[in-house]
Amino acid sequence: VVARNHFLTDRGLKLAAEIKLRAVTTVEEKQEISHRDLEDSMRLIGEFFEFETTDRASINDALPSYALKLTEGDRQLDCLWVRYIPFAGKIKFPIEIHLGGNLADTIDRLETVSEYVQKAIIITSEEQEKKLLDRLKVKKSRLLDKLVVISVEDVYKAVQATNVLKSFTTKLFAD
Repeated sequence: VVARNHFLTDRGLKLAAEIKLRAVTTVEEKQEISHRDLEDSMRLIGEFFEFETTDRASINDALPSYALKLTEGDRQLDCLWVRYIPFAGKIKFPIEIHLGGNLADTIDRLETVSEYVQKAIIITSEEQEKKLLDRLKVKKSRLLDKLVVISVEDVYKAVQATNVLKSFTTKLFAD
């Protein structure tokens, strides 16, 4: 406990995730828990870097006001980081978590917004990364130039570092 906030160590984070996963029996439920955990982790990291973060943001939220909007269905990104910069407008970073499932749908969501964002972030495994990059190269997608692929392990390392830095900042700048 630091400054009335609870922070888990790397070992504590892994233990908490293992306890959640042990209670679940099906593969789909395990992926859903991991997916939600990664969404929460990306929100935490984004907030640390002072982005406005939105879980389950609509694709339309990532599009500028002048762009055509999707009118059918409620297509969503897993997370969206937004920061307003004076005289430059809003910079946006859409985030998708792909642990399995429909890769084409993940690519479609990111390609829809790729023209209007600074970087598009996808969190996936090494195996899925190879499939993703292969598909984008074959399609000659513009998304390829803006895509940042992050491993699940790197997200958890960033969360640990974020917790340490938050603790340090709280101690340093406490009243």
